Amino acid sequence: MLPVASRTGVAAASALGYYVAVTAIAQALITLLLYPIAALVGRVPLLRFAQATFPAQAVAFSSSSSLASLPTLIDGSERKLGLPPTITSFVLPLAVSMFKVATQRSGWSQRFFLDTCMAYDWG
Repeated sequence: MLPVASRTGVAAASALGYYVAVTAIAQALITLLLYPIAALVGRVPLLRFAQATFPAQAVAFSSSSSLASLPTLIDGSERKLGLPPTITSFVLPLAVSMFKVATQRSGWSQRFFLDTCMAYDWG
């Protein structure tokens, strides 16, 4: 690891910093875009939706695991949004296992990071 770090040095650190920044910004933009859509489709006020989902998102963010946030997500959906347990016990586990929004976003940013480290020229 040290020989690679000594050869790439500042360029690798710069690419890593750029990767982290792009990933964080992309995730924030995706979240800001999807919040109003989810509130509109679910016919729930945006603030109420945000309050119900924030604890689950905090768990998911801190653990990097959507599965770990499932109990919190079910609790928020049932208590704060008033969804029946028959729906939350089926739909939410299915959604957590199937819909991975961050996977598509992270794939592009990872490719960009690796291309930068390998000095790949897109032109």
